[in-house]
Amino acid sequence: MAHRLGDARLESTTLGWIAIDAFWLRVTVEDGLRVCARELGRPGANRLAQSDLLIMDGNLRYMAGRKEEGLAEVAAGQALMEELGRDLERHAFRMATGLVLLLAGEFGRAEEELEPGCEALRAMGETGYLSTAAAELALCLCWLGRHDEAELLVEESKELGAADDLTTQVYWRGALAQVLAARGDNDRAVELAGEAIGLLEPGDRLLDLCLVTLCAAEVYRTAGRLEESRRMLQRALELCRQKGNVSGAAWVERLLAS
Repeated sequence: MAHRLGDARLESTTLGWIAIDAFWLRVTVEDGLRVCARELGRPGANRLAQSDLLIMDGNLRYMAGRKEEGLAEVAAGQALMEELGRDLERHAFRMATGLVLLLAGEFGRAEEELEPGCEALRAMGETGYLSTAAAELALCLCWLGRHDEAELLVEESKELGAADDLTTQVYWRGALAQVLAARGDNDRAVELAGEAIGLLEPGDRLLDLCLVTLCAAEVYRTAGRLEESRRMLQRALELCRQKGNVSGAAWVERLLAS
């Protein structure tokens, strides 16, 4: 309809959300790739929509196990956004790539993706995306062992995040749980990790649920509760397989093996 009306902005927004839903929600990776391929293959494709679709398609390819191919497509989508002057969207979309990298255990790469995004969003005075991006970066820094830095980002996320922004609310709880566990406050850490999972389950946000389940596994591991940590890892592996996240499943399998 938007295409027939000649409304390029509406068409871009609609196609962008189709791709985002295929990435973030209960749609499998393979089905998401088919959606992106269909829309990218349309004659006379909208360039605004193409930039969104390239990034989401690249992230889906990464999860399908085609890592370098996926990152190359993400870079192409980011370059197109920059060419089109879509700086806000370019940095906001880093959250999707950061999430995929976190779920694959690629924490160094995730930091490289998320840190410039947070800096740019702060400089723009944007708070909606920043509240989520800051919490996601906090999770990344926790896994890198930098808990003091992570705590500052948690506070930023809590201050900026809307009460109904579910992703932000579960991410900062997951990060704070890891910070508290690292400091020996295990009871509060376990409580927060469980709270984050409870906000999402049951629901459609498979990737978010997988991420906070991995947070809970790390909290239990730090607290010395290894059986419960293993149970959380098994649950995360089930979620990866349900989504079709091959790269994420491979990392969780390595954790279970160790």
